[in-house]
Amino acid sequence: MATMKQLTAPLLLTLAVTTLHAQGDAQPTNTLPNPYRTIANYFQLPQGREWGSTSAVEIDRDGRSIWVAERCGTNSCAGSNLPSILKFDASGKLVKSFGAGLLMFPHGIFVDRDGNVWVTDGQDDAPRPQGTAANTLSGPPPGATRGNQVFKFSPDGKLLMTLGTRGGAAAPGYFYQPNDVLVAPNGTIFVSEGHGGANSRILKFSKDGKLQKTWGTKGSGEGQLDGPNALAMDSRGRLFVGDRSNNRIVIFDQGGRQLDVWRQFSRPSGIYIDKRDVIYVADSESESVSRNHDGWKRGIRIGSARDGSVTAFIPDPVEKTTGTSAAEGVAADVDGNIYGAEVGPKAVKKYVRAQTTTATPPTRSTGGSAIPRTADGRPDMQGIWQARSRAAYGLEDHPAHFGMPAGRSVVDTTTIPYQPWAAMKQRENFEQRAKADPLAECFLPGVPRIMYMEHPFQIFQMRDAVAMTFEWQQVFRLIYTNGTGPSTPLPFWMGDSRGRWDGDTFVVDVTNHNDRTWFDMAGNFHSDALRVVERYAMLDADTIRYQATIEDPKVFTRPWTISVPLARQKEMGRVLEYQCRAEMEEAKGDFKPEPRTWYQKGSAPVPPLPAEPRPAAAAATQSGIARTSDGKPDLSGFTEADAGGANWGFEPHNEPFTPGGRGVLVDPKTGGLPYQPWARAEKQDRTTPGRGYDDPTAHCFAGGVPRSLYVPSPFYIIQTPTYVVILLERMSWRIVPLDGRAHLPDTIRLWQGDSLGRWDGDTLVVETTNLNGKTWLNEVGDVISHAATVVERFTPVSANVIQYEATVNDPVVFTRPWTIAMPLKRNPKGELLEVACLEDNQDLLHLKDVKERSIQ
Repeated sequence: MATMKQLTAPLLLTLAVTTLHAQGDAQPTNTLPNPYRTIANYFQLPQGREWGSTSAVEIDRDGRSIWVAERCGTNSCAGSNLPSILKFDASGKLVKSFGAGLLMFPHGIFVDRDGNVWVTDGQDDAPRPQGTAANTLSGPPPGATRGNQVFKFSPDGKLLMTLGTRGGAAAPGYFYQPNDVLVAPNGTIFVSEGHGGANSRILKFSKDGKLQKTWGTKGSGEGQLDGPNALAMDSRGRLFVGDRSNNRIVIFDQGGRQLDVWRQFSRPSGIYIDKRDVIYVADSESESVSRNHDGWKRGIRIGSARDGSVTAFIPDPVEKTTGTSAAEGVAADVDGNIYGAEVGPKAVKKYVRAQTTTATPPTRSTGGSAIPRTADGRPDMQGIWQARSRAAYGLEDHPAHFGMPAGRSVVDTTTIPYQPWAAMKQRENFEQRAKADPLAECFLPGVPRIMYMEHPFQIFQMRDAVAMTFEWQQVFRLIYTNGTGPSTPLPFWMGDSRGRWDGDTFVVDVTNHNDRTWFDMAGNFHSDALRVVERYAMLDADTIRYQATIEDPKVFTRPWTISVPLARQKEMGRVLEYQCRAEMEEAKGDFKPEPRTWYQKGSAPVPPLPAEPRPAAAAATQSGIARTSDGKPDLSGFTEADAGGANWGFEPHNEPFTPGGRGVLVDPKTGGLPYQPWARAEKQDRTTPGRGYDDPTAHCFAGGVPRSLYVPSPFYIIQTPTYVVILLERMSWRIVPLDGRAHLPDTIRLWQGDSLGRWDGDTLVVETTNLNGKTWLNEVGDVISHAATVVERFTPVSANVIQYEATVNDPVVFTRPWTIAMPLKRNPKGELLEVACLEDNQDLLHLKDVKERSIQ
C-alpha cells in the first residue's frame, strides 16, 4: 500500500511503453507484457490458521522480509484474539507476529527508515442501526470503542505511538476510515482518510504526531478526492495518492498543491514506488466492484513514476466477478519480486520474474558451456574478466593515432548524441588528450570507463554486495545489492553503485558522479548530472554482455547505450597489480629506490628468522558470531581498526603534532621492535622532516601489509567460500585465496604482496609474501623489506569485533619476529566512501619542498 524509500525493487522495461497523462481520457493499458509468474501459497501460517482478507503488504527495511497486516481469517478482527500483524522472512516463514486484540480492520501498512511498522485501522465497532450506510456518514456513529486509528510499532511489536481517537472522530477530528499511512524521509506523517464515507482527505502530521495540515474534500474536481485508498512517495518527494473511486492517481507536493493527475494506471487500490522510481499499482475493482471503469482489467501495472509510462501488466486470472479480486495492496522487494495482498480471494501472492525483459534479449547460451549459478540460483559471474574491445581508446568509430589503435563504435547509434557546445568541447579534449586525459595522471577512471579498459578484473559475489577488483591502479567497485540508496549526496570519481537482479541480468544504477572523468582516450566526457545504468548478462559460462546506458541532460540530447563483450580469462590464476602512479613517479625519478629494502631482480631468497611454532587455535565459544553457509565465521562487512595509533608508532606514544597512541606491540613486550643496527638508524633518520616525502603513502601509493589495515580509513571485507577480499577505502585491495594454492614465484613482487589464507578453527590465518619492500610500516618510518613474511590472524570474539594479530618475520631488518594486535570493529550499517587521495593530494608538493630544503 505504500513505498519504502530505502528499497530497490527493480524493473527497467522498454517494451510496449504506454505514456498517458491527465490530458484527455486514458485508454486501457491491458495488453502490456507480463514477465512474471505467480507463486501461490508461498507464506506459511501456523497450523490451523487460514488467511483472511488483507490489503496491507510491505517490505522490511532489510529489503527481503515481508510484513502483512491480515484480518484474522475473515474480513474483520472483531471478536478475534489472533495477532493481525505478521512478519515473514524471504523464504515465506513466519518469524514474528503481534497486534492481537488491538486492530479491527487493518488496511494500510508502512515500514519507516528505522524499521518501525505503521498500520491503519480502517473500521470501528459501533453498532449500526439497520439501513445505515457508511457512505452517508462523515464520522463514526455513537458507541464506537475501537478502530479508526493509526498505530506505530517497533520492529518487535512494542506500541510506540497512536494517532486518532479510539473509535474514531468526525472532521475536524480524526480519523474516520483511515486507509493508508506513509512516513516521509524527514519523519513527516501522511494519512489518507475516507473509504466510502462522506469524507475524503489527506492529513499531514509532524514526526511527533501533531496535526499540521489537511487537504481534500469529496469530489472529482481539482484538489478533490473520492476514496484515497493508497499513498506512495517518489524520490523527488512527491506524494502519490490512489484516488480510487475517481479512477486516477493524484500527485501532490508535500504541502498539498496538486501537481498532476494520472489515469493510465487504472483504478488504484494500492501503490508502491521503489527507490529507482519504478511504480507498482494494484487494481482490484475495475469491472467488478466499480461501475464506472469498463474496459479496464484488474491486476498490477508496473511503470515509471518519473514519466508515467506503463511498461508491464500482471492481469487478474479471474475474468468475471462482482466482488473485489486480485491484489489490493502491493509491494516489491530488493530482488524485484512483487507481492500482492488480496481482499476477496483472501491471500498474499508472490510474483517473480519468468525471464529478463530489459533492453537486452533474454540471456541464453551462445554455444559455450552452460551458465554457472550460485546457491541462490543467480548467474555466477565470479572469476577474472577482460573487455574484448578497443572502446577504451574511443567509443565511436576511430582511425589509429599515436598510442591509440583503430576501433569500431560500441555506441548503439554509432555516434554520441552531443549537444552542439559539448561536441565542440569533445573535439578540444581530443586535441589536448595527451595531458588533459585524467588517466594521463593515473587518476580514477570512473564508470563505465573502468569496465572496458585493457586490464583484467575479478568479480566476487555475495548476497548483499558484488565486488570488482581491477588490475589498473588497484581500483575497486563495491556494488551494494541490499536495497539501500546512496548514503551521501557527495560526488565521487567512481560514482555510487547500487545493484539488483532483473531475472538473469545484473542491473547497476551508478549515480553521484563528479565531472572530472572521461569515457575514453578520445575525450568523450560528461557532467556531474551523469547517470549510468549498467546491465551484465551472461551469454555462456565465459562471456558477459556488458551494456551501459548513459543519461546526462547537461551534455547529451538523449540517452545512449554502449555494448562491450567481457571474456573470462581462464588462463589467469589471479589479478596482479599495475600501480600506474607509482610506476610513473619511479620512471621520472620522483620516487627513488632504497636498495636495502626494495626487491632487486636476481636477488637470492633470504631465509626467514627462526620462529616459535604456534599451537592450533581452539574453536570459538563466544555466542552471537555469524556464520556462513559452510559453517565458517562470517567476517564480511564494513570494518575499522581500533588501531591504538599504530600508524604513528607501535609503542605507547604522545609526541607533539601527531596523534597519540596506546601501543599495539605485544611481542616483544618491552624494548620496542627488535631492529638490526642499520635498520634502527634508518628508522631514526626517517623521523626527520626531510624524509616525510619518502613515505609512500604521502604519494598515495598502496599501504602494504600490514599497514593497509591500520591506516586510519575503514575497509570492507568480502567473503566467499574460496576468497576473502579486503577493499580499502584509500582505493586499494587485497585478494586472499582460500583454495590451497602455492605462492607466486619469488620474482613477482607486489605492493600488497601475495596473500594466501586458511582456516585454523575459527581463526582466518593469512600468510603474505612477495612484498616489494617499497612500503613503510607507519608515518614514523618503521622499516620493512622485501624479505618479510607477514602472518595475520583474524579471530572473531563477538558479533562485531574481530581480534587481529600480525606477526612480521623480516630477516633483512630485524633480529627476530615480532607481533602487533588490535581489535577490528564492524559496523553492519557502515558503507565505504571514496578516498581519492592521489586526485586531491595537496600535501606532496609541500613535503617535496621540505625535502629539497633539507638537502640544501
